[in-house]
Formats: sequence, structure tokens, C-alpha cells
Amino acid sequence: MKEKQHIWKHVGGPPFTDRKDSQYAEYKEIQRETGVSPDETASLDVVTSLFLLPRLRMFKDEVKGRCTPCCFKDNDAWIAEIDRMIDAFSLIAEGKSIYTEDERKRVNDGLNSFRAYYFALWW
Repeated sequence: MKEKQHIWKHVGGPPFTDRKDSQYAEYKEIQRETGVSPDETASLDVVTSLFLLPRLRMFKDEVKGRCTPCCFKDNDAWIAEIDRMIDAFSLIAEGKSIYTEDERKRVNDGLNSFRAYYFALWW
């Protein structure tokens, strides 16, 4: 996971591409113009997961014990749903190309929760 943390530091920062790479100057210019380096899109699933994870974790801490959408019977059920999302994005952030059957189910469950409760992610 250290490598992924290194990548996270670059999201929105300098291009991932090594400065010695022939594309670095081009990517840097595109990033200056658009705010995004093209190499951030090479594994957009991982980059997006790395962006969302710390925010979902903080969101969970903020709403724990105090904010529950009306579609949940209690805060514990809401926190469990957020945990499903965090679990899915954690697995995706690892950057694996092959998942076990259990991991695939956890990713699908968490992404379905994210989709279903996307508009409930506020406090």
C-alpha cells in the first residue's frame, strides 16, 4: 500500500510520470491548462478510490452517533453501510487486477451501497 500512498500524494499534484520521461513536459502543460494530468486517468478506479477513502472515513467519524438518513432504522445501520463503502474502495485502492470471489462480492456490495446512498453522504 505504500506505493499507492505515494500515488495519492500526486493526485492533483505533479504528473505521476517521471520527470525524465519524454511525456512529462506535455503532461505538466495539460495539467496546467486543465487541472488534471493525463496519467491520473490511467487507473481512474484507483485514483478515485484513493481520493474517496480518507473522506469516507472522516465522514463516518462525523456522522457516527449523530446523523442518520431517514431510510435507516438507526445510526448503527448507517455506519455499517458506510463501512461497506469503505471496504470496497479500500480493495479497489490496492490496484489489484484480479479479485477473489469474496473480494469481488465485497467490492460490488460496497459500490452498490455508494450508488444507492450517494445523495445521503452529507451532514
